[in-house]
Amino acid sequence: MTAWRFVQPVDTLSLRGNKLFGAAGDYGESGFPPKPSVLAGALRSLLLAQAADEMESFAAGQRLQDEALDRILGIPAEPGAFALRGVLPATRGSDGKVSVLLPLPADLLAFDEGQTVRMLKPQPLPEGVLASTPEDLSRVAILRQPEAAKPEGGWLINEAGIAAYLTGQPIQPQHLVRQSGLWGREARVGIALSRTTRTAEDGKLFTVEHTVPRQPEHGGLAVGLAVAVEGVEDRLPSNGFVRLGGDGRSAALFAMPAPTWPSPLDTIRQTGRFKLVLTTPGLFAAGWRPTLPEGLTAKLVCAAVPRFEVVSGWDLAAWTPKDAARAVPTGAVYWFEGFKGDPGKLAEWVAGGLWGENPDRQRRAEGFNNAWLAAWPQP
Repeated sequence: MTAWRFVQPVDTLSLRGNKLFGAAGDYGESGFPPKPSVLAGALRSLLLAQAADEMESFAAGQRLQDEALDRILGIPAEPGAFALRGVLPATRGSDGKVSVLLPLPADLLAFDEGQTVRMLKPQPLPEGVLASTPEDLSRVAILRQPEAAKPEGGWLINEAGIAAYLTGQPIQPQHLVRQSGLWGREARVGIALSRTTRTAEDGKLFTVEHTVPRQPEHGGLAVGLAVAVEGVEDRLPSNGFVRLGGDGRSAALFAMPAPTWPSPLDTIRQTGRFKLVLTTPGLFAAGWRPTLPEGLTAKLVCAAVPRFEVVSGWDLAAWTPKDAARAVPTGAVYWFEGFKGDPGKLAEWVAGGLWGENPDRQRRAEGFNNAWLAAWPQP
């Protein structure tokens, strides 16, 4: 069973990436939404606080005495059933209704202040035209438009747009939400403190970028994150507060119903075609491409994959940095055709994360490799 929570920051958030930070004059950039591992760490810590007197022994690799928490969290080297299943921007109204948003997938481009939305179409290259694409991909995601124009960033899709996208329908201007109206960024200057004396160190000024989510005013919308978690039984609090990001900033926690989306399975049965869109970064054994599980076959014919990003992190139990890994960014899109197998099994595999037979249990718990299944209708 998957539990959904709306996480609403009480103040600004410092959500730094994987770049080195610590020298005098450094600038720490902030990203929003954050990597799934940020939310996984925050929620696992919240659960572990229910056994606060065992934190040191847990960090040393000992099992928790609470059997339910032991099943959920496991030990640092062998995570339990806890797995993050999604982190999406969202808004919450004064009536408690949460609306989920999706950053534009790589096959959608917005123009003209959001008045025009175009979708990349997988097409074979004309004879004589060469491209730097893998030879086994028979098509290239091509943008067709009447005149040259630069696409605009900073757009999200609302719930109606998500439903249209998953069923292969066109995205309309009314489906777009401007990111800048929901959160902004501001720079804050700080000074390093000595570990021993806790006094300011000379010449150690630094700047940290903070994300500033819009706060509700006069009954308006609150901006936060919709977070899906499985394997927590009934132990994840429905309401309360959680420490999030740098400096352990406070964020409120609210229970929310699971969003429901139309199923593309009927279209997949009819056409044998489908799309996968990553909703969290992907870590694949084959580099940039996911591999279907045994019993399911389909040919990958096209992909829209942005530039690789690096994910790492800090292992608090071992007090060492985690191994850095190249990840496929959120929003990457893969087109498959010639599908053979049970579409229901395909949906189950996607819902459980795009993992193989021997998944990285740490990264799986942290929420990587999550994706949505979308229809790719016949032209």
